[in-house]
Amino acid sequence: MERQALYYPYIRVPEDAWFTRVLLYWDGVGTILPQSLAGSASVVGSYTSTLIDAGLVQPVWPAEDILRIDGFAERFFAIIDADDEIRRMGERPVEHGAAGQIHEEKFTDEIFRGLHERGLGERSEDSSWWKIESRTAGIYMAYLAASLGALEHLRMDPVSDSTALFVPAPESAVAHAEALRLGLLEAVLPGPAQPVSVEEVVSFKEAHADELTAFRTVIESELMRIAVIDDEEARTREKSLTEDRLRQQVDEIAAEMHRRRWPKVVFGTIAGLASIAATATAAVGTGGVALAFAAPGVISGAYAAVEGFPRRQTSTSPLAFAALAEEFR
Repeated sequence: MERQALYYPYIRVPEDAWFTRVLLYWDGVGTILPQSLAGSASVVGSYTSTLIDAGLVQPVWPAEDILRIDGFAERFFAIIDADDEIRRMGERPVEHGAAGQIHEEKFTDEIFRGLHERGLGERSEDSSWWKIESRTAGIYMAYLAASLGALEHLRMDPVSDSTALFVPAPESAVAHAEALRLGLLEAVLPGPAQPVSVEEVVSFKEAHADELTAFRTVIESELMRIAVIDDEEARTREKSLTEDRLRQQVDEIAAEMHRRRWPKVVFGTIAGLASIAATATAAVGTGGVALAFAAPGVISGAYAAVEGFPRRQTSTSPLAFAALAEEFR
């Protein structure tokens, strides 16, 4: 079964190591793009446009889909009205420099009115954009991504590289699993120290689609096993033990691959980045679906662009994809 991710809070996806890992793990990635801006190169950017053309990223048009979500405005205002910091922000006008710019197609009229009445939003100089108080803007984009991702015709997991998105998280196994996901991937799935070419990512994923599916099944199973542990300290300890165990298995598979002397062409190796282990979690209830968000850091490691793997000579282990990615980096 395919799994899709939905990137937020920006239109342009990041051209970095973190997003390469996202491209490797999920079958496809969406970005929330106002339809009226689809042809704007200055807004979409060349990297995001290239990924869209390659089929690795798909635009998600928000304007019509928002209208399909029952109680969309009510749930959002319930979140921000309970936030003491945001209530204080509403006591003064939105000021330039303390606001985020959000396109009007990402709102409904009810959201417009509610933000304006609370002193949290106003029209920008360009009438198609709104200036939204910065904390409110961050929470809104997280909420929007969760709400869109929960729609039946999208079914996308929200992912973000921003740590400034906080919403009270529900105490549920689903929420815990979502919050743990990218942290576990950091420990098991190697990430490049710099972005790789779009062509390389497409080629790698096409060659190893079966391995990716098996690998993802293992990750999802481990996440749910850990997530049902009630005690937070015990859950954190089990996550660490699981990371170590899976990483050891991946290393063993990689060592076996080396013993088989599989062919590879290395175009260059770059010293790894220091790990940035900041993770933020946030969640909202959308139509009864609990969703959480994680903003992972950049995993340390060296990178080497590799080609020439035999298509069907991989290990039968479900962790083979991570071992192949070890070579890919």
